[in-house]
Amino acid sequence: MLRRLSIFGNDSLPPPLHSAAEAILTAHSEKHINQQIGFRLRRTRTKRGLTQQKLGHQLGVSFQQIQKYEKGIDGLSAAKLMRLARILRVNINYFYEPPPSEETAG
Repeated sequence: MLRRLSIFGNDSLPPPLHSAAEAILTAHSEKHINQQIGFRLRRTRTKRGLTQQKLGHQLGVSFQQIQKYEKGIDGLSAAKLMRLARILRVNINYFYEPPPSEETAG
């Protein structure tokens, strides 16, 4: 018998969304995460001296798509995020770390 591993501490799936409000909160959280990743992407890209055009070429997307990632409009797939981390020479966890106080100030 195969057992399913769960991050929820038991063998069950996460509870389903029960209301429109929960769905909105989940969408808001996803948008916030995309914006956080985008902020760090832009910050690191500029520190590395890469233009959106050059980074897009290395990643195989247009510079317009890089703009959407940086603004948090579009989310990145796990594979693209891993490739970005390699291109930018950062650990993939960098994109998910909470922002230091200097990033949130101003």
